[in-house]
Amino acid sequence: MARKFTLRSRVTPDSVAFLRELNDEQREAATAPGGPILIIAGAGTGKTRALTSRLAWLILNGVDPSRILLVTFTNRAAREMLDRAELLTPEDTSRVWGGTFHHIANRLLRKHGRRIGIEPDFTILDREDSRDLLGLCVTGADIPVKERRFPQKTVLAKMSSFVANTLVPLGDVLDERFPDFIDDEELIGEVLSLYARRKRQKQLLDYDDLLGGLLTLLREHESVRDRLSEQFLHVLVDEYQDERNPGGDRGPAGGAASERVRGRGRLAVDIQLPWGALREHGGVPRQVPGPAGDTPQDELPLDTRDPPAR
Repeated sequence: MARKFTLRSRVTPDSVAFLRELNDEQREAATAPGGPILIIAGAGTGKTRALTSRLAWLILNGVDPSRILLVTFTNRAAREMLDRAELLTPEDTSRVWGGTFHHIANRLLRKHGRRIGIEPDFTILDREDSRDLLGLCVTGADIPVKERRFPQKTVLAKMSSFVANTLVPLGDVLDERFPDFIDDEELIGEVLSLYARRKRQKQLLDYDDLLGGLLTLLREHESVRDRLSEQFLHVLVDEYQDERNPGGDRGPAGGAASERVRGRGRLAVDIQLPWGALREHGGVPRQVPGPAGDTPQDELPLDTRDPPAR
């Protein structure tokens, strides 16, 4: 049987109508060649517009949508960006992997989680469920809450989340953020340990476990990292939150030719696998190399100037 091939003419920036609506900096970000990219973007500079145009540009140039990962602050934002991109290109964008870090982690853990003891049918705890389980753990640990001052379940949930997302020891978290309870470190640690055990026993994952589980999976299983590196050629990250938490270590990444574009208000940053991190010190970004040493990113500023008249 004869094989069929579709030949496409080369797409250039000047031939694409939606690119002519961007200013020079936005267009440069949208059409930049593959590789790590760092975008400095202030409020109102068209960061999301540039990222959406980037997505459409990649698809127009023949990138398989299933090999693009779009990570956003909310799942709604991902859907809106995909809808916008579909208006800009005749290609189908439904096969793009789009969603929040938690959404992506959920999908990957259900597929690969058995490697770290997570069954595909695990249950996700929402914040209220997590607080209720912590309350039961306080009771299960026989903490005499009526006889002494002890953090309520809402505060315990915050403590647990800080420990999980900053990878800082409990004692340091209490000292910095909850000094009134520093003398209760041992009992609080006992409650949090019981909380973790009960979640494991019942295959329950809270939101922090989704990110932590993905981080563990990727750190400990090179075959999964390699598979994702092969799958995702382009990883675009918008509305990046706090680079100091494990989210900065875990965007499902691509291989040597992959790119990442992140946005968080005025700052967008690219990462590689193994993932580095970016810290802000006094508003000045400083790259912190990952375990294998990430290559430096190209810096692209965005501003609010109008696009040139054509």
